[in-house]
Amino acid sequence: MDKGSMMADSFRSEQECCAELALVWKHAKESKGNYYEVDGYLLHRDKILGESIGQLVIPKCIRTEVLRLAHTSVFSSHMGPKTTHERIKYSFFWEGLRADVKKFCEPCKEC
Repeated sequence: MDKGSMMADSFRSEQECCAELALVWKHAKESKGNYYEVDGYLLHRDKILGESIGQLVIPKCIRTEVLRLAHTSVFSSHMGPKTTHERIKYSFFWEGLRADVKKFCEPCKEC
């Protein structure tokens, strides 16, 4: 098994085991709340700029890393909470995303 497959399996396992996502999995199985499942991955459907997109639902244990990468990586350059939120929401989703981004960016002196 290659490294990419191992990482995908690990992520899928994190989604399945995350207690915070239990209700979201239930919604996906019942086709509620814009949640759905594809190949064992939990996704959220949203409309951005008039286009329907699928966002990968991020388990709690990985959210800080997603926030860090979207906010502080070379490509994001501490652009503040609004831009950080925009960067994340095009590909990822979790309940409370906007509040988490704001809380993460508030103490940043560079923003």
